[in-house]
Amino acid sequence: MADNAQVHPEQGKRKSSMDNNESERSRSVVIKFPKDQILREAPSMENHHHGRKNPTRRRSKFCCCFAWFFGSVLSIVVMLLIIAGILYLVFTPRLPNFSVERLETRSFNFSRDSGLSSEFYIAVLDKNRNSKIGIYYKEDNSLGFSYSGVELCSGSFPGFYQGHGNVTLLETSLIGSNVPFSEELYLGVVSEENEKRVPLEISINMPVRIKAGLLKLPKMTVRVRCSIIVSGLSANQESQIESLNCKVKKNVF
Repeated sequence: MADNAQVHPEQGKRKSSMDNNESERSRSVVIKFPKDQILREAPSMENHHHGRKNPTRRRSKFCCCFAWFFGSVLSIVVMLLIIAGILYLVFTPRLPNFSVERLETRSFNFSRDSGLSSEFYIAVLDKNRNSKIGIYYKEDNSLGFSYSGVELCSGSFPGFYQGHGNVTLLETSLIGSNVPFSEELYLGVVSEENEKRVPLEISINMPVRIKAGLLKLPKMTVRVRCSIIVSGLSANQESQIESLNCKVKKNVF
């Protein structure tokens, strides 16, 4: 009887379904984490990079600042050059002329022991060739006589203002005491004096300030170098000027 028992098809289906569910549950694994370890939201890459400084943007700002600074300096330099060019065209500055008008030897004493002591009087003519520029000559100027590279004496001119187109006669004395001077050089002076051709070098350094209209320019130095040949250096006697060549230069600094 038992072997002949039949199973209802619906019951068979239910049984196979239950068996399949149990087999699926046996294959799946459930892992549980504590709540504090669960990541609710993954950090985005945009938020991650937002906290960092961008080196490219920083270099770009530096380049912009440098370009602005360089452009400003270049603009100022160009403007100054334009202003200087306009002033030059308006005033047409020219260096003054210098010439030696008179030279007198007041003393010229040589000793093998004490060297050379001398005193000269000189008159220099200074002509301002500018029609729109005045010149302030400062007191800290210098004047010197030299023979064969040895300075014999020195002096200076008083400070003064020279108006445009003016001519000024500058007079002063030059004094030298116990200047090292060899007997060979002294004999050379005597020999050249016999020929009435004694060569001397005159150096003049004149700090000046230029006045162009209401504008006063910074101080510069006018340098005068004169090669002069005189008839002699006898004491208490005016020396005849046989030859004279003066060159004038300026030094801004």
